[in-house]
Amino acid sequence: MVRGAPVLMVGPDPGVVERELTAGELSCPACSGELRPWGHARRWLRDRATERVVRLRRGRCRSCLGTLVLLPVVTLGRRLDLAGVIGAALVAKAAGVGIGGSPPPWACPRRRCGAGCAGSPPEPSWSARSSPRWPTPWTPS
Repeated sequence: MVRGAPVLMVGPDPGVVERELTAGELSCPACSGELRPWGHARRWLRDRATERVVRLRRGRCRSCLGTLVLLPVVTLGRRLDLAGVIGAALVAKAAGVGIGGSPPPWACPRRRCGAGCAGSPPEPSWSARSSPRWPTPWTPS
């Protein structure tokens, strides 16, 4: 049994996906019914150096009333990193890069686990922080 929200892999262009969804051209993977627009879902995605919240389209089946997230093919289900980052890491690992020493060029910055954690930098003051991360529409880079 898969936990979490069901997903449907769609093309990377949000305009095309929106047109297909509103035209009823996407079908439900569970019952093959017609998918219709049903709001958005937020999700963290990370490319090589950036990590941000994106808005992904949701669809709802007219037959079984199930909802699912329309996930672009450049992502992998339930993974923070984009497919290109994971692929570069696998290629580098196969070539023997990334064992000890400084991080390899494909490496992403580590996520902080919070103030007080061993090796964690101190929490910046409010004035030093960048602007808040608001959800943005998905745009492939």
